[in-house]
Amino acid sequence: MVSVENILDAYEVADIAITEFRGNINATTIEIKDKYGVFVNPDEYETTTKLKGALTHELGHCETGATHAVYSPYDLIEKHEHRANKSAWFRWMPPEKFQEAFQTGHTEVWEVAEWFAMPEDMVRDAWKYYKDNGLL
Repeated sequence: MVSVENILDAYEVADIAITEFRGNINATTIEIKDKYGVFVNPDEYETTTKLKGALTHELGHCETGATHAVYSPYDLIEKHEHRANKSAWFRWMPPEKFQEAFQTGHTEVWEVAEWFAMPEDMVRDAWKYYKDNGLL
């Protein structure tokens, strides 16, 4: 359901550069003067599904402006990570799509993850958030 092409289209529309980076990071977002760049190490992802999870998460940082200095306090970093995750969940796996998955017989986390073609841990986190907040 979520394709790499759709994700890359979203980056293009938002004028966000994606650059391959070989180093000791999986993915990171840099913001300079209200412009964003995402650096991704594709070697760190075993599957395309996991790469899609990272790309949607990093796009969430850009869409919400949730970036911070490298040495920011841990609580600020956690808040920004949550904002990026939430943005990715609502854009790529909104509650109404979860309902659609449930209505078509997908009731286990792994089934819904396959239905979305997104990482299981990301689907699990979105599902929990939606359930805890009365959205499912």
